[in-house]
Amino acid sequence: MFYCSVTQIKNWLLKDPLLDYLNIYGDKEKQVKPTFEECDFSTFIMDMGNKWEEHVVNILIDRCKSEGITYTSVDRKTGYHQTKNSIQQGIDLIFQAQVKDWNNNIVGYPDIIIKKKAFLKLFKTRVPELNNIKDNDYIVIDIKYSSVKGTGPTSEEIDNYIVEDSDYIRFIRGQILMYNRLGKFRSSVGFIISKDPATIDYPITTKTDDTELITDCNNAINWLKLLHESGKNIDVSSVHPNMNNTMDGYWREYKKELLGLTSPEKKNIKVINDIVYMTAISCYKFKLGEPSREYIVAVMVKYNDEIYFNLSSGLTFKDENNLLESLKLHLTPYQNKQAVCSGFKTYSSVVINNLNPERKGSIKNKMEICAVYNRNKLNSSIIDGIFNYCLEDCKELEYQYTIKD
Repeated sequence: MFYCSVTQIKNWLLKDPLLDYLNIYGDKEKQVKPTFEECDFSTFIMDMGNKWEEHVVNILIDRCKSEGITYTSVDRKTGYHQTKNSIQQGIDLIFQAQVKDWNNNIVGYPDIIIKKKAFLKLFKTRVPELNNIKDNDYIVIDIKYSSVKGTGPTSEEIDNYIVEDSDYIRFIRGQILMYNRLGKFRSSVGFIISKDPATIDYPITTKTDDTELITDCNNAINWLKLLHESGKNIDVSSVHPNMNNTMDGYWREYKKELLGLTSPEKKNIKVINDIVYMTAISCYKFKLGEPSREYIVAVMVKYNDEIYFNLSSGLTFKDENNLLESLKLHLTPYQNKQAVCSGFKTYSSVVINNLNPERKGSIKNKMEICAVYNRNKLNSSIIDGIFNYCLEDCKELEYQYTIKD
């Protein structure tokens, strides 16, 4: 029998549904684990997410107590029935609720569902859509240890609408939309508490009646059903890997193999000369509930056979500005060259004057390095790993900018 959770729509919304097939039927020997042995990035990011969620929940519980708001936490083993009973009892706020579409066997676990009247007491965000929601109707809130951009509250209107629509943000929005649908809630908006502490007061608003996003979510469910019904024999020859998606687990190298990027046969490939290839990594030290201040910055420039590499650690924002200024002196010979870049664009636009670097994607998830740094394991072997990471990234950019005879 087909069964899926809301989180499984992720690969479709990231435009990389081939991952769903590989995760079920792929050859596990083709998987390549993270470069840094000290780091299991998946474990790290889950750990950080759990810590942040616990931090937010504790703050909200204190607010509930001071405002006289009833709340409960749901146990996963009895999730659906406990959620249903809590709603019937009129509990104002439910942590870790479970919602389910029994007809289609789709289940979801929103971090928070909350009555509108309780929402207005706990949060400062006000949007016009709230006026159309009844006091006892539930609203979905998801807690994410992710950067999500909102408009930010203004002095005239206290709101905080979502303002970006990357594939990953569409996945977050899609999750909230699905939670709202599965719970049969009547709210046209849901909210996101991101890793920005300000969103604990001003959660970011996302609409749950976006027809285009509803269609995408439906297509994702249909794709998962097709995988279940057709099994390993499904024809995925037309389903191409998305190399711009770096959230691909251990399948990155195999995706490159499928596209021929790792083919040893390169006789008909000619590298375009006179192009500067750049990559830059900025990894922030995680401090729960506080703005990050300390970080490392790694920069590499590859021009033909010349390589420039710089790594600085323990910096502050002010130090970063000084670092960029000093690097301009070292990179003067390249500033009139055509440049392509993988990494943060602010760096490359400072160094390479009058050019518009184009991001072509990176070969790995740079957050592996961030995980290492947050675990205080920045040593000589990790520095070598960062160097090799940057070099491979530049080489992949170089490979992408080639001419086939």
